[in-house]
This record gives sequence, C-alpha cells and structure tokens, in this order.
Amino acid sequence: MNRSNSKQKFHSHSTSINITLTINNKIVTLSAPMPCPALTVKEIIQAATQKIYSKIAYFETANQDWLTDYKIQNSAGWIRGDLSLHGILRKKDDYYYKGMEGYSVLKCIGVGGFSKVYLTRDKIDGAFYAAKFIEKTKVKDKE
Repeated sequence: MNRSNSKQKFHSHSTSINITLTINNKIVTLSAPMPCPALTVKEIIQAATQKIYSKIAYFETANQDWLTDYKIQNSAGWIRGDLSLHGILRKKDDYYYKGMEGYSVLKCIGVGGFSKVYLTRDKIDGAFYAAKFIEKTKVKDKE
C-alpha cells in the first residue's frame, strides 16, 4: 500500500477529534477536525474557555502524555485521536518558586560524563525546559 492510500484510509476512518476539558470538576466536550494542528487545538480550547482562560495556568493531558502536552503548549505538530485535558488553574502563591521545587521532572533526555539532562515542566505556566543536573562529587573528583 502506498502512502497516499494509507492517508485516505486514515481520513475516512475518523473526521474529528473529541476534546474533553476538565476545569474545577466541570467537564466540557469540544470537537476539532482530524488530523488537527496543535495550534488549532489551542485556539479551540481558548475560544471555549474564554471567560476563565486567564485563570488557567496550562492544560495537561489526563494520561500525562508530555509529548502531546508539549505540542499543545507550543502550538507545534499534529494531534491525532481523542484528547482528555485537565485545566491547571493558577494559584495566588504560584508566582515564585525557588530552585527545582517550581518544576516537574518528566524524563531523562541525555547523559554525559558529569551530568544528566532532564525534560522539565514549569509548575506555574506549564512551559517546558531542559534542566542539567551535575553531580558535585564527580566534578570535584575530576579537578
């Protein structure tokens, strides 16, 4: 089977994505065309939650799929399949964290001689970052 046939078969199978949002225990169901650019998913969510969008820090998938979370957060890539998202609301004390307490460590993405690099997510705004952890004992031993 060539590529064009597989794409046609995929499109004929499903024509839309169902997006389920949970915010403060309230559930909203939306629909988007299939396959859907992440930018469109983000726009649909913003339009549907316009009245409370400023109170939402970020959205994360119910199954904590960080790759899909990244695509939606950065409006990059294509989203396929139904989505179940949780709106993470801003808290009054969410304006400043010291150190790594302000981040969730998601996955190790690199290992070197002195350090490891992890994919992290900011607990305040949901932005993704790479964080390098250096073991002090290894650095002191090499000096």
